Amino acid sequence: MAENEKEIKPGTAEGTKQEQLAKQIAKTMQDNFDDDDDISFSSLTPKQGFKPSDDDDYDDERDDKVSAPRKKTSRPATASRQGSRKKKKKSHAADIVCGVMAVAIIGGVIGAYAYGKKSYDGVFLANTSINKVDVSGLSKEDALNKLGQEITFEQKISITKRDGTVVDIDLKDLDFSSNLSSAVDSAYDSQNHNMWFRSFLKPSSFEFDPDSQFNDKKLNAIIKNDVIDATNKIESKDAYIDRTDDGFEIVKEVVGNTIDKDKLGEVYDFIASEIAKGNYDISIADLDVYEQPQVLAKDLQDKCDSLNSIVDTKIQFDFVYEKATLKGSRFIDWLEIEEDGSYSVDHDEVVKYVAELADKYNTFATTRKFKSTAHGTVNVEPHDGANLYGWWLDDDGMADLVTELIEDGESTTVDPLFYTTPDGAITYEGNKDCWTKDDDIGDTYLELDLSAQHMYFYKKGKMVWETDVVTGMPTETRNTPEGVYKLWFKAENFRLKDSNADGSSWDTKVAYWNNISTSGIGIHDATWQPYFGGTLYQTNGSHGCVNVSLDAAKYVYENVPLNTPVVAFWD
Repeated sequence: MAENEKEIKPGTAEGTKQEQLAKQIAKTMQDNFDDDDDISFSSLTPKQGFKPSDDDDYDDERDDKVSAPRKKTSRPATASRQGSRKKKKKSHAADIVCGVMAVAIIGGVIGAYAYGKKSYDGVFLANTSINKVDVSGLSKEDALNKLGQEITFEQKISITKRDGTVVDIDLKDLDFSSNLSSAVDSAYDSQNHNMWFRSFLKPSSFEFDPDSQFNDKKLNAIIKNDVIDATNKIESKDAYIDRTDDGFEIVKEVVGNTIDKDKLGEVYDFIASEIAKGNYDISIADLDVYEQPQVLAKDLQDKCDSLNSIVDTKIQFDFVYEKATLKGSRFIDWLEIEEDGSYSVDHDEVVKYVAELADKYNTFATTRKFKSTAHGTVNVEPHDGANLYGWWLDDDGMADLVTELIEDGESTTVDPLFYTTPDGAITYEGNKDCWTKDDDIGDTYLELDLSAQHMYFYKKGKMVWETDVVTGMPTETRNTPEGVYKLWFKAENFRLKDSNADGSSWDTKVAYWNNISTSGIGIHDATWQPYFGGTLYQTNGSHGCVNVSLDAAKYVYENVPLNTPVVAFWD
C-alpha cells in the first residue's frame, strides 16, 4: 500500500460503497462460477484479438486467418464506395468504445475482488457467527476475546458431601484449558477466503459445545485430600441402648461421611462422569459409597422395649408358706447391656441372691427348737451324717434358673430347686404340708430321746405309739448323732453289712429295715439284745442304728409314712 493510500476495512463508512459494489459483483460472480471454483483474476485478460489500430482498413478476422494476396484492380472512385468507407469507419469506432468499456468493467471487477480478498485477509468473512456470536470481520484473536466474553466456562468444581459441606476445586489448580481456541481456529480454517464474496449471499454459522480440559491426576489428588481424607471426617456409629434414670433409651445410629475404602473408585468415576456431562456442581451425598452403621435404631426397638419392661417384671419363687419375689427394679442392675441391645446377667450377683434365699429358706442342717415330750423345748443341733430332713436349695441349679428367668424377661412364678443326690435317690425337701415360717417338722414325726433311750410316734399332734430303744454306743465312731433325720427307705428281710472307722464290722439280716439317713443309720429289729432302754446302749450299744424289738420295727415299717421326720436329741 502506498504511503498516502488509505486502508478501507469492511463495515467502515469508507468501505460501504465498496461493499455494496462487492455485493453486486458477488451476485454476478455467483451466477458465473461454480461453488468449487477457486478464482484467480490474474487469468482474466481482455478478449483475445482485441487490438485497437490507426489503420482505417480493420479486418475482424485478420488474426484468425491468413490473408490472401489482393489483386490490384482499378476502380473508379464512385460515391457508393466513399459511403461504404465512411460506414466502416463508424463501426471501428464503436468497437473501440466497447473494448474500452469491457476493459473498464473487467478492471472494476478485478479491483473489487482484490479489495474484498484483501479486506478479509486474516479475518472472518461477512455474515459469520460462532455459537450465535457475530464474528464478521474479526481476526481470530478478536473473535476469541469476544467469544470469551459471551460464552461462560466454569471456573470451579463444587462437590457436596453427605454432611452438607461443599468442597470447591479451582480449575486453575487443575491446569484448566478450554476448547474455545480450537473452535475458532476450526471455524476460520473452514472458510474459503478466495470466495469471500459468497459470504454476502450465504451466512456462515458455526456451533460447538464449550468444553474444558484439566489434569485428571491432579483432580483425583484433590478429591482424595479434601473430600475423602478430610479432617472433618465423621465416622459412622451403630445405634445402641443406653441406661438412664428412667429406664432405657435408644441412641440413634450416626451415618457418617467416611467413604468406604473399597468404593473409592466409584467416587472418582462418578465425579468424572458428571464433569463429562458438563455438570460442575456435583453432589456425592446420595452415593452408596459411605461406611454404613451395622446396627440401626429400628433394629433395637424390640430389645429396648423388653429392657424397659424388665423394671416391671416379677419373678416369684414359691416356698410354700410364702413367695420370694425378685423384682426387675433390682436385677436390672445385674444386666451387662451391649450396645446392640443384647445383654448378659452378672453371675456373681445371681449367686449372691441365691445365697440370700438359702439363708432365709434352708432348714436342712440348721439348729432347730423342738418341743419334746419329757424335756420341754430343746435345741436340736445338726451333726454330720445325722441330717437328712429339711429344705436345702440347690445353689448351682437355682443360679442357672434365676439367670434363665431374667434373660426370658417375663414375669412368672416357679418352684425353687432343691438339692438332689447325684444318684437321684434323695431330694432334700421337707414336708410341704407343714412348712411354715417357724417350723417345717409339723405335727407328725418320730421323736427319739437319746438321753431316755425312748422313742415316740406323734401323728397329727397326738402321741400314738412309743417304745424303748438301744442306740449307738457312745464312742466317736459308734454313737447315734443328734439331728433331724427322715424316714426315706423301707425294706423287709434286709441284709445289713458294713464297717466302722474303728475297724468293727457287721453282717446281719433283719426282718424290717427303716432307713433314716444316708450314713447307714436306721431303725431295725435287734432280737439279739436282751432288753431295750435304760443304759444298755453304754455297754452293748449298736454301731449307730436304733435297735428295737421285732414288733416295734414292724410297727414303724407298717405305720410310719415315708418322709416322716425323725428328731433325735440329747437332753
